[in-house]
Amino acid sequence: GGSRAELVREGKTGYLCTTDGEVAAAALRAGQLSSDDCREFSQMFSIQTMVDKYDDLYSQLLKD
Repeated sequence: GGSRAELVREGKTGYLCTTDGEVAAAALRAGQLSSDDCREFSQMFSIQTMVDKYDDLYSQLLKD
């Protein structure tokens, strides 16, 4: 739950786990994840993307 769902696309860019058994099972399946999907998803959190998002937010706040 929480923000973890924003950081992981279940079965596509990673696995959300709550128990040690789930972590172990996910580790065995990690090789099935697409490196292209992970790389593309990670761009949402690049420094430039985050700076642009904060800049947009601050600009919007200044308009209000």
